[in-house]
Amino acid sequence: MVVNGQLVVLGNTTANVFVSNSTASLSYQLPTLGQVELLVDNASSELQTQISNLSSQTEASLSNLTSANGVISNLTAGTLLVTGNELIDGNLQVIQDVTITGNLNVNGTSSIVNAQQVETTSAIIIVNEGDTGAGVTNGTAGILVDRGTLPNYYLVFDEANGDFSIGEVGTALQPVATREVTPVADGFAYWNSTAYTYVTNANITFDATNGVISSAANAVSSTDVPNLGQVETLISNASSALSTSISNTNSTLQSEINTNTTSIQTNAGNIANLSSDVTAINANITNLSSDVATLDTDVSNLSSSVAQLQTTVGSGITYTYTATASGTSFVVTHNLNKQYVLVQVYDSSNGNLIIPDQVNATNTSSCTVTFAQAITPVIVVTV
Repeated sequence: MVVNGQLVVLGNTTANVFVSNSTASLSYQLPTLGQVELLVDNASSELQTQISNLSSQTEASLSNLTSANGVISNLTAGTLLVTGNELIDGNLQVIQDVTITGNLNVNGTSSIVNAQQVETTSAIIIVNEGDTGAGVTNGTAGILVDRGTLPNYYLVFDEANGDFSIGEVGTALQPVATREVTPVADGFAYWNSTAYTYVTNANITFDATNGVISSAANAVSSTDVPNLGQVETLISNASSALSTSISNTNSTLQSEINTNTTSIQTNAGNIANLSSDVTAINANITNLSSDVATLDTDVSNLSSSVAQLQTTVGSGITYTYTATASGTSFVVTHNLNKQYVLVQVYDSSNGNLIIPDQVNATNTSSCTVTFAQAITPVIVVTV
């Protein structure tokens, strides 16, 4: 705009003004209050429009925030609702409780729960899940107990042995022994290597009150078989009776000889009486011979009785074999000249009486004793 005279500008204008006459005057008149309020109203309306547009653009950006896996469809104060599958590329930390309505799948190498108590409504806990091998590929699977400063403890299934084993980490794990479902009351337990369990036998029972093992098939009382001291007493008594009988017979014989000698000496002059005395001596000798024969019979019968007694109860001779190393089978050469012998076994470490799995007596000079588990035994053989 070019003005040669006086120019007065009212309100707001964006026109460029050029003054060519140096004598021309230029003045600017201030806007009125109404004009100012109108300007403020216009600016406020324009600001609200811009804020509204920014809010719309922000909501549109949020509603259109998409990825290849899902969409954030709604965002309200205090609540984030996510629909579809989402990927969080980073660590996720939740300060308060978390409730998961569906399943929780953890595809990492470890799942660490720092909780005082872990509960599950499942009746079965599965370990080593997903193993595609024939058996436990790693060899063992189970539970490891953290014992603080002490060595940790294992309760695992051992694939190689086909059983559960327990023990401290770093040591040879021991198998867990099982028993039959309904054992016999007071029944004697033994290891069934086929079923891999302890079973009891009703024919062999243990009397805990008296500490006696009994066999129903062949019950034998301790009073039925004399001990070695009783056998020695019987032999001593028989020997004493035999000695007394022989002594009495000798005394009688000597007395008769003395009497006959006196009679001969007294009747030396009488030949007829001497003949009678000789006849009497012969009769005495005959009687003495009969007594000796009877004594021999008694001695023979006594010897037979002693031999029969020894056959019945044994001679009481023992042989002790002390093992120098642990094992499950031992050949004991006793040289007792009897095939069927009595074998007693003791654990050399604690003195406990051990019942072996089997005693094989194949000859009269030795026997083989076997056990289910390796021990260092003391074996006593008695005939």
